[in-house]
Amino acid sequence: MPDSSLLPLLAGALALIAVAAIIVCAFLVAAYRRVRRRQRQDAARHEARFAEREAAFIAANARLDAVLRSIDVGVMVLDQDQRITNMSHAAEGMLALTHRQASGRLIQEALRQPELNRCVAAALAGDDQEAEISLLGDTTRRIRVAHQRLVNRQGRLEGLVLILTDLTHLRRLETVRTDFASNVSHELRTPITNIKGYVETLLDPALAADEAQREQFLRIISKNADRLSAIVEDMLMLAQIERPEAKESLAVEHARIAPIIDSVIAALSNEAASRSVSLKPELSDDPWAEVNPPLIEQAISNLVANAVRYSPAGATVRIRARGGADKRPAEPVRIEVIDNGPGIGEEHLGRIFERFYRVEKARGRERGGTGLGLAIVKHIMNLHRGTVEVESELGRGSTFRLLLPTPESRP
Repeated sequence: MPDSSLLPLLAGALALIAVAAIIVCAFLVAAYRRVRRRQRQDAARHEARFAEREAAFIAANARLDAVLRSIDVGVMVLDQDQRITNMSHAAEGMLALTHRQASGRLIQEALRQPELNRCVAAALAGDDQEAEISLLGDTTRRIRVAHQRLVNRQGRLEGLVLILTDLTHLRRLETVRTDFASNVSHELRTPITNIKGYVETLLDPALAADEAQREQFLRIISKNADRLSAIVEDMLMLAQIERPEAKESLAVEHARIAPIIDSVIAALSNEAASRSVSLKPELSDDPWAEVNPPLIEQAISNLVANAVRYSPAGATVRIRARGGADKRPAEPVRIEVIDNGPGIGEEHLGRIFERFYRVEKARGRERGGTGLGLAIVKHIMNLHRGTVEVESELGRGSTFRLLLPTPESRP
């Protein structure tokens, strides 16, 4: 048994140990709390940093998506497995495929376009050449395909960006230009060849004494010269009314239609009489319209001249106008030229307003047309923000209709 005198010392030591233990525990608890607080703060900072980076990534992705959606060029992004990951609105329109339909699918599965698939395979194999292909669909499109391979820092291929440019309109314009040059050359070559041939014949001394023959040849030369002049004048007219600024600079006035029709009839009365064709105006009320009178007269004149040339002897060409009465047109003004000629086959109706298009080429030239009259009519109506329509049936004649919008209906 310990000495009783040592008990107070032992009790004091135990108390000190207990106090020290309490202090150590308090220190450890405080340290733990500091560590936990620091961990929570670090976690909060990391979480905030991660949220910022996530927000930045989402914003960058949204900006990229907005760029892809807004650019006019078709862009398609593929991964290394040739799966579609993104595409622009323009690409959706070209390929008739939405991003939602295409995302995550193999391009060969999403698109049945053999030429495009071959371009993708060649690009992934290392071919850097651009290609021009045809995209099949309701209408065939001509597309230029360029590409850029996506490679990471280690040089490993991670995907492919396709840049698709629609060349359909450009190629169509090139075709139109080529056809136009070919048609102009052909239309000019015929009268020039005739003039040259007859001039060479007139230079033959053997014809010096044959006055009647000389006069006949001179008439033919004059007729072909008039034809050349008419073609050139019509081409100049087309060039003038096709100018981009022509629509904005068009001078229009609120004019009566009746005097314009009367002027057309007066100008063509001799030609109509020579072909035994009568011209009959049919005006309901007193039509008025917002027009450029000389141009509208030209359009009506072209239609009436065609009707006269193709109508049989004894026929009547009617020029009808209605709508837009009392100087304040409440409805579009309709001007119709109606004949009972041979009519136009349905297969030709969609093309008769093209330059130099003729239903019967030889007969058209014989009757004095330049092949540009209806094209001029169409462009004159475009200038007035109106339209031209045609109804025809073989053996039953034709009706050409000019529709002039009211001022309120103009765009």
